Amino acid sequence: MPTATAISRNDPCPCGSGKKHKHCCGRPASTGAKAGPGAAPATGAGMTWGTIAVGLVALLVGTIGLLVWLDRNAEARAAALQPKAWAYNAELNQHWDPDHGHWHAGMPPPLAADGTRKSVATTTTADPAAPKP
Repeated sequence: MPTATAISRNDPCPCGSGKKHKHCCGRPASTGAKAGPGAAPATGAGMTWGTIAVGLVALLVGTIGLLVWLDRNAEARAAALQPKAWAYNAELNQHWDPDHGHWHAGMPPPLAADGTRKSVATTTTADPAAPKP
């Protein structure tokens, strides 16, 4: 009469998977995981395609929401970053020229009689074709 030998938890699984019996068919039924070859580990480390898809959809929705928010607030952010007209930065000795949309060296031009400032060209070039006096 053949004798049945008990399988230890650390012995190779008799199903032939090559795993230890405790990681294959010998898992306790209380974990809720199904036992047998090809089953996911009992630790819950195996991700399913559904979990990955849900994560990607959440990432996509979050990215679209961020892009919509950035688009709605673009004008307000741009206005907050632009200096006021004729603002002077004493540390750098520059003034903001609203007509040109960039900084110029030196103090801003003086006020005109009507209370406005006029942009002044910093360099002038003579027209070589113009008659000489």
